[in-house]
Amino acid sequence: MQLVVVQGKAKHSVTCPDDGTFRAVKDAITEMLGIQASSQKLIFKGKERKDPDSIASSGAKDGDKVMLMLSEAGHKEAAAALQLKDKEAAKQLNRDAAALKESHRDG
Repeated sequence: MQLVVVQGKAKHSVTCPDDGTFRAVKDAITEMLGIQASSQKLIFKGKERKDPDSIASSGAKDGDKVMLMLSEAGHKEAAAALQLKDKEAAKQLNRDAAALKESHRDG
């Protein structure tokens, strides 16, 4: 089942088993965004969903939206993960630029 996890203006597509739990959704978010499950709250149909709650029994269907709320620690984790991604992207750009410069020098 595909769920759309919405956090502010950001939207993330999460795939989870139809018979899974909301903990599985949190685990997918942790893998994608680097935010620990303990820092997440998931809201579906106006109710906070607990980790053992079944996705199917909540009435969720493919493509439904789930709201992601973060604790203060979660916001810090998200900011740290974003900074890490920015640093990795900058390093990759520098490597690409160096390779391009080298190829022009050889060619």
